[in-house]
Amino acid sequence: MCSPTVIAKHRLPCDRSGFTLVEIMIASTILITAIGMILTFLISALDIYGLSVGKLNVNGEVRHFAEILTRDTTRACKVEISTDGTTLTLTYRNKTGTTTGAVTYTHNSTTGTVTRTDLATSVSTVVARGVTPRTAGGKLFNPLNSATAGPNTVHVTGFITTSAQSRQQREVRNIFEFAATQHG
Repeated sequence: MCSPTVIAKHRLPCDRSGFTLVEIMIASTILITAIGMILTFLISALDIYGLSVGKLNVNGEVRHFAEILTRDTTRACKVEISTDGTTLTLTYRNKTGTTTGAVTYTHNSTTGTVTRTDLATSVSTVVARGVTPRTAGGKLFNPLNSATAGPNTVHVTGFITTSAQSRQQREVRNIFEFAATQHG
C-alpha cells in the first residue's frame, strides 16, 4: 500500500506511473542498437563517398594528362621517344621551318610523376601523379607505327593510382590508354 507523502502540510496522492528498471533497460538496449545501426550506415556511406571522390580525382588526372599531351603532340612537327620509354620530346617549328621550341614529358618511375618541361622557358609542371606503365617493359611512351595511325603517333598506356579518403585507406586505380598523333 502506498503511503502518501507530506510536504508542508499538503498531502500528495500516491502515484505509480513511473518506469520500472526492466522497462528502462529494454528501452536503452533498443536505443543503443538503433544508434549502432545508424552509425554503421553512416560510416559505410562515408567510405563510399571517399572512394567516389578518389575515383573522380583519378579520372580528372587521366583527363588532364591526356588533354595536355594530345594538344602538345598535335602541334608538334617532330616526335621522339627515348629507348626506355620514359621520355617523350616534341619539337615545334613555325611556317618557315625554323624550330621555335620543344617540350619534354618525363616519367619518373620512383615518384610515379609525369613532368612536362618547356625547353624554351625551362618551366616544369607535374601533369600526372601516381602513374605506372602498363606495358611489360615498363615503357610509358611507345611509338605506334601503323598504316592507320601514321609514323608519328605516341601510344600511352598505364595506370594512375591515388589514395581514397576512406577508413581502410584504399587505393583507387584507373587504367588509361590513348594515342596522340603529330599533325604539325
